[in-house]
Amino acid sequence: MDRTAPLSPQALRDLTARDVMTAAPLTLEPGTKLSKAAELMEQKGIQHFPVVEGDRLVSMLGERHLRDAMPSVLTVDDPEARRRYLNV
Repeated sequence: MDRTAPLSPQALRDLTARDVMTAAPLTLEPGTKLSKAAELMEQKGIQHFPVVEGDRLVSMLGERHLRDAMPSVLTVDDPEARRRYLNV
């Protein structure tokens, strides 16, 4: 499918998850450090990761989860110090 061409209203109604999903997504394991997840998100431009154990999906990890795990900008001003916090 050409993702740059505009779709007609009917074509939009007919879209399925398979039409727009990433066929082989980058995944994380439950033991992955949040700092590593943040690094990968930044490097690869990814906003969400499937978290898998073996062949089983156990969760999804998104940018919001990382923001919630970090100290507030009101308590730790330095962005790098906030990121280091995720590595503990």
